[in-house]
Amino acid sequence: MIFFVDTNVLPLNNKIKDLAISIKQKYSVKTPDAIVAAASKSFGLPLVTADRDFEKIEGVDIVLLDAI
Repeated sequence: MIFFVDTNVLPLNNKIKDLAISIKQKYSVKTPDAIVAAASKSFGLPLVTADRDFEKIEGVDIVLLDAI
């Protein structure tokens, strides 16, 4: 199964850093997960994942995949 045909690298800016800190504190998630959620929320992009832990983070548009 191929998901990525074309990819872009998104910059990690201060808005994302601040939002990641807030998400980490509020939802007790690991730092990498907080950064991913913050970037998704900041750029208004859906987060495609099989990790149900992201569902608890408000304001993140989750596209949940079935575990493979």
